[in-house]
Amino acid sequence: MADKLRVAQELATTHARHLGTLDGDSTREGWLKGVVRDGCGVQAGMAGMVVYNSIAWGETAEEAHVRLIDGMVDPLKQHRVPPPPLTQQEAQANGHH
Repeated sequence: MADKLRVAQELATTHARHLGTLDGDSTREGWLKGVVRDGCGVQAGMAGMVVYNSIAWGETAEEAHVRLIDGMVDPLKQHRVPPPPLTQQEAQANGHH
């Protein structure tokens, strides 16, 4: 019993320390949203990255900053990342053929 508790505590510590570590109930789309959201948040918080993105996108720094913040709100739509394709098991479970 003590081993199970220790493993659970270590897993909770890992989840708190590292981005992208999810539990068994997490979906691929949920993971992808989290990664894009975190990436946009980090870049929006760094003035140098905002300027870098504004040059790359041909926008002002303010427009790039707003675009990054919008990417945090709806990560998949903003960055035009399609949801990952269903695996065979997921398609069968959802009734798709």
